[in-house]
Amino acid sequence: MSFDPYNRTDELSTEATGAIAARLEARGESLFFSNMIDEYLAEMDVPSLTRVLDVGCGTGVAALRLASRPDFRGTVVGVDRSAGLIEIADAKASEEGLTGKVTFEVGDATSLSEISGRFDAALAHTLVSHVDNARSVLAQIVACVRPGGLIAIFDGDYASWVYGGDHPEAGEMLAAAVVNAIVTNATVMRCLPADIRSLGLQIVAVKSYVLSEVGEASFFASSLDSYPTLLPVSGVADKETVEKWVDIQRGNSANGTFFGSINFYAYVLRRPE
Repeated sequence: MSFDPYNRTDELSTEATGAIAARLEARGESLFFSNMIDEYLAEMDVPSLTRVLDVGCGTGVAALRLASRPDFRGTVVGVDRSAGLIEIADAKASEEGLTGKVTFEVGDATSLSEISGRFDAALAHTLVSHVDNARSVLAQIVACVRPGGLIAIFDGDYASWVYGGDHPEAGEMLAAAVVNAIVTNATVMRCLPADIRSLGLQIVAVKSYVLSEVGEASFFASSLDSYPTLLPVSGVADKETVEKWVDIQRGNSANGTFFGSINFYAYVLRRPE
């Protein structure tokens, strides 16, 4: 079994933590990605929220996006296993003048009982694809939200991950290695309806997206930058092999033949009264 570094952020080297932080921040700066966040937040009756939990917050991209909205008058608490990522999130909150609206704490998505029932809503932004038992984690998150509260689950359907373009066979090998290396549950968003039913949740809204880049890599560029560090940590390939695969994709981007695509989904759910 491979070692998903996004599932073990508290066990990583400084270099690996830095690679993850850089990737999370680059995703947050993507217009397409930030628009997806805005769309699922818009389904959550933001003006009514007074206290929101962001589980597996990473560098705080989703929490800070919510806290910066002019129609949000509440507070956000972000938790993550990695003290290093929490430190970065704290610094970002300070830089953006949001320290009064958002706080970040070291915490584990599999152990949230101490904050049960304290929140109006919860976010799990690219979390459930990296946990060992998505249903168990979702149950923990639901328990943190009061009856009638909302839960937003956003993640990729990483089994849809494709690299094409020139030298497509190299792209296929890289995509397969990436899914095996840095994703625990590649099809979790396809299976989520069964978890939703088992937990008695109500579906408020579902959003679906295809994030594709053709010709030149932008969103995928920072992902490529992270692979030579993160894929060897996972154990699926050595650094030299990964660098060869990455160089092919960078070359495709440089010569206008790049193709990369992933499907993303957002579920907004309600805990029954």
